[in-house]
Amino acid sequence: VGVSSISWIWDPVPGASSYNVYPASNPATPIATVGTPGWIETGLSTNTSYGRVATVTVGIVESPLSNSATVYTLAATPSTTTVGQVTTVSIKLGWNANQNPAGTLFQAEVSLPLDFSSASSSFTTGVSADFAGLLSNATYYLRVNAQNGDIITTPFDVTVTTRTPAATPVNGLFSTVSTNTLSMVWGTSTNNGGTVYQAEISTISAIGASTQTIVGTSVDITFTALVPNTTYYA
Repeated sequence: VGVSSISWIWDPVPGASSYNVYPASNPATPIATVGTPGWIETGLSTNTSYGRVATVTVGIVESPLSNSATVYTLAATPSTTTVGQVTTVSIKLGWNANQNPAGTLFQAEVSLPLDFSSASSSFTTGVSADFAGLLSNATYYLRVNAQNGDIITTPFDVTVTTRTPAATPVNGLFSTVSTNTLSMVWGTSTNNGGTVYQAEISTISAIGASTQTIVGTSVDITFTALVPNTTYYA
């Protein structure tokens, strides 16, 4: 079975002069007459069900119809897989159906590991999938395949990758205060582990007028060597 062809086979009959193949839905006129017990039908539609019956002619006598056989042609591998809108916690994936008919089932996957060992899947008959609830500031890998009506899957189209933006930290506050130090903590929000944060402190509230800046992956930092009895903004 291919995306546009089906190889039909049947048991040989001794003394057969020919075999006739008919559409199972309307076996009035043969669509093929062959001399051997098999025939490759081509020019078929992708991921479409086809049923066929056969007869054998021995001399001038044609047999009754055989039992019918029905099979789907293979689905085509989706193409042009593309990353669409990306937010701090979501990614939209789109693709081209690539001659697959309406109703074809596609499986889209998103994964942090490149080998997709812990992938999340989305099944759809459309040509896009939305993945939500993702980590911020994280690299994701995405891919999609298709399956035909007999649940035979195609290879995956090319893997694409993107990175979600970092999310704004939450619940920042001063945890301890002394005469010349200030400690600050905050929540990671939806950021991935290893996200780098930049904490700033200043004696004025204007953006970009920092007295000290600390950059790192910690969510608990301490500003030192500050001026006693002074108002600071962080």
